[in-house]
Amino acid sequence: MSSLVKDISNAKNKLDSIESSLSLNQLNSNERHIFRSIIAHCNEHKHCSILTAVSISQRSRSMVYTTIKKLCKKGVLKIINSTDDKRSYYLYPTI
Repeated sequence: MSSLVKDISNAKNKLDSIESSLSLNQLNSNERHIFRSIIAHCNEHKHCSILTAVSISQRSRSMVYTTIKKLCKKGVLKIINSTDDKRSYYLYPTI
């Protein structure tokens, strides 16, 4: 087995372990993709708007909103109203 295969396997196992510790292991693959997309965006930009989450995850608006609600209920994300534009909401990781 090549070292690249081992690295990928180890990364997957570590990610699975992190998601399990956050009680996210019951999310389906689309919900996990949305979560990972939001977290990656927040890592680079501090926060993520809900519309950006829809765009970067390339999933339906309905699916993204439903997933965000689940993640907020689990305490992984919080939604804060924008101070600049009261119509916009930002997602912030709480982990």
